[in-house]
Amino acid sequence: MKTKITILFFSFLFFLPLSSFSHASNDETRLVGTRVAPPFVMQDEDGAWHGLTIALWEHLAGELEIDYAFEQRDIQGLINGVSGGPEAELFASASALTITA
Repeated sequence: MKTKITILFFSFLFFLPLSSFSHASNDETRLVGTRVAPPFVMQDEDGAWHGLTIALWEHLAGELEIDYAFEQRDIQGLINGVSGGPEAELFASASALTITA
């Protein structure tokens, strides 16, 4: 279980570009891309997000004292959103990432 959590954590950090911290003010709401992938990311009927990845992101955002809003995307949209290219409008992507050995 500890190995799975470690993989999840490092997978999450893969989608968090370091440049994101330098170009946004503390008062700015950051856009975080996500996609439903139980039990990591789930969405209630009322639109509220929860799950393991959501809890991790909420803790990290609290520590960094940043405001954020989630936006649902497909996997390619999550990758493009943080790629650094012309489509990079996300501060971070927070979802499950499948790793096959």
